[in-house]
Amino acid sequence: MPNNISKSFEPAMRFGGLGGLFTMGGIYTYYLMGVEAFSNPSYGLILFGVLFLVNTGMAVGAGLLRKGELGGSLPFREAVGQTFVTLGIIVVCYHAFYFILLNVIDPTLVDKLTDIRMDQLREMKESGELKKETFKQRKEMAETSQLSFSDFFWLTLVFLVLSFLYSL
Repeated sequence: MPNNISKSFEPAMRFGGLGGLFTMGGIYTYYLMGVEAFSNPSYGLILFGVLFLVNTGMAVGAGLLRKGELGGSLPFREAVGQTFVTLGIIVVCYHAFYFILLNVIDPTLVDKLTDIRMDQLREMKESGELKKETFKQRKEMAETSQLSFSDFFWLTLVFLVLSFLYSL
């Protein structure tokens, strides 16, 4: 029985692994663009929009491949399973790589991003875009934005739940 289960999820594991590699490559490329680009929300939206579309395609591809293996019919339960396993692998790859990026590859990245964010907040305050009270709140948030292993664990769980809901 376990052999049949692992065989039935081969498309999901294959597409999930491919999507995970693509995601890690995209994030690493984004990181290589420099800390200024990495802190730019516009670039982030573009990257994550592309990753969302590609990874949705990976999940659909896994379902379609499994549908072909079953002779053209894919029950709802199996479709959800294929897409969820695919997205789950991608989510775990994403969060694991991001954790490694921030803690092994470049442990100073969070500090660099915090410095940029603080400069942006100061500029917004000086130009009158931020009130003193709002500046103070955002400054405190920016200064305490360290992510622990526990934070990554809970973020991964939240994204797995969201992936399941998306799979439905």
